[in-house]
Amino acid sequence: MSADVRARALVPFFTTKQAGEGTGLGLAPVYGFIKQSGGHCQIDSEPGKGTTVILYLASTDQHERTLTAGDGEPRGLARGRGELILVTEDDADVRAYSADLLHELGVRSPDGP
Repeated sequence: MSADVRARALVPFFTTKQAGEGTGLGLAPVYGFIKQSGGHCQIDSEPGKGTTVILYLASTDQHERTLTAGDGEPRGLARGRGELILVTEDDADVRAYSADLLHELGVRSPDGP
């Protein structure tokens, strides 16, 4: 990524694609979630070499409390409780795999169980 592209990579609907090749939210919703959660995001990129996006999440003990019973004993993997997640992905295979994985965890999707 050039410095100009990197500077705008977190802006909603920013794209480097040509007109008619599509666009989307890109990293903007991820960045919004990270900021709302008290974290931050770092993009390291060198043209011709590659890009790394690092997401820093705020530290919390909430996960530990969620995965333990009242007596402190582990409850195992938390399963979905009726959450609804819309999976959006350009690549049909990646989209299907992601949706299948979420279904296995008990998450509903708009087009399925």
